[in-house]
Order: sequence, then C-alpha cells, then structure tokens
Amino acid sequence: MPEIPEVPEVPEVELDSLNTKSNDEGTADPLKVAKEAGFYSAVCNAWFATSLELDKGLLALSSGGIALLITLAQFDDKRDELKTFGLALGLIGFSACAIVVLIIFGLNKQYLENISQNRTQRSSTLGSLDWYARILFATGIMGTFIFGWTTLF
Repeated sequence: MPEIPEVPEVPEVELDSLNTKSNDEGTADPLKVAKEAGFYSAVCNAWFATSLELDKGLLALSSGGIALLITLAQFDDKRDELKTFGLALGLIGFSACAIVVLIIFGLNKQYLENISQNRTQRSSTLGSLDWYARILFATGIMGTFIFGWTTLF
C-alpha cells in the first residue's frame, strides 16, 4: 500500500525575521518590511488556492459523473449483472468521492482557524482524505467504463 501523502505546511515567518535592511537611524525600513510581508501573504494565498483546486475539480467531476450515469441508465433497456455492477460501482465511487471532498472542505476550515490562532499541527487526516478521494474517484471512473463498455457490446 502506498504511503499516504502528508499535507504540506505553510512555512511560518515572523515579521522580525524578515530580511530587512536598516536605514541610517538603525531601524528597519517599513517599506521593505511591508513588501516582504505582502509577498509572504501572496505566497500563502497561492499555496492554499492551488491545494483546493484538486478538491474542487474532484467535486465537480464526481457530480457530473453521477448525472451522466443516471442519464445513461434511464435509456438502457437491457440490464445484465455486469452492467448493473458497473453502474453501482460508478455511482458509489462518485458519490463517496463527493462526500469525502465535502468533509475535506469542512476540515480545511478548521485547519485554517487553527493556523490563524497559532495552533498549527500537521493534519494527517486531511492527507488521508485527499488520497481516499482520489481512489474513490478512480473507482467511479472504472465503474463508468464497465457500464459504458457493456452498453456498447
């Protein structure tokens, strides 16, 4: 079984540790501090937005897969065991993926609240759920493939 990936951490930086140069009076340049703090904020925002794109994509595609399977099942006159198995596997895989992604969204909210209150801890649960969502989505694709293949032949 492959190792479950960990949720990457956003590096913590204190404003005092930013690379600032002193002016003639020996104080930090406020413009330089503001620029570096703004850059760090933009990097954190980009990291978070990028990490959510996969989850949003899985949710949208799983919903579309459910709709596709239900639509195709309505026009199917011949039902055999393999076709029913593919339909059930696809619906279960996509539905479970959508549910797991919604749980991930809720846990992301809690994780961000903990970060804002400086109570950050690595969340192995989020990493595990991301992995499960991918596996469930692949299961839905396999079920859809089985259903479509048996429909054609």
